[in-house]
Amino acid sequence: MKINILTLTLSILLSFNIAYTQTYKVDLEKSKLEWKSVKITGEHYGEVKIQSGFVEIENGKIIGGNFIIDMKGMSVVDTDDEEKQKDIIDDISGKTFFNVKEFPTAKFEITKYYNGFLYGDLTIKGITVSIQFKTQFKIGNKSFIAKTIPFTIDRRKWKLKLSNWIKESAVDNELEFNVYIQAIK
Repeated sequence: MKINILTLTLSILLSFNIAYTQTYKVDLEKSKLEWKSVKITGEHYGEVKIQSGFVEIENGKIIGGNFIIDMKGMSVVDTDDEEKQKDIIDDISGKTFFNVKEFPTAKFEITKYYNGFLYGDLTIKGITVSIQFKTQFKIGNKSFIAKTIPFTIDRRKWKLKLSNWIKESAVDNELEFNVYIQAIK
């Protein structure tokens, strides 16, 4: 009788698909977010620092996550001219573009991963817009690595404008991003 109850209990427990959620914390030194902006006379590109973040995995699938982006940690890497770098950072940090003084961070919150695409809500300047982009990822024993296929967002959805109308009219509305995340348990 005891063996039958034990067998029945064990059978019931094994028949349930027990979900196991794992949380991976972003390694800030090994992860990066690259940006690129195209204008009539060329392009500018650089990086933005990730301040914090995590990814949640369940049964080998991405189910959630959150990334805080340090908007004060922007850099320009397409030129060695420090004065030009400062001018570009001043333009995109200003009140009409990222307004870094009032909004020092941006946020991306994962809502789902489906068919090779990562879906989530991107908040910039307090404005949240749902986006999606192609992402490849690999889960190791104690690590998680993800890399996006370069994707674009329409900056007008977040009301990102340059203060000078000449510069504003010369810059493409699409901002391109490429993200590489390495995280550990």
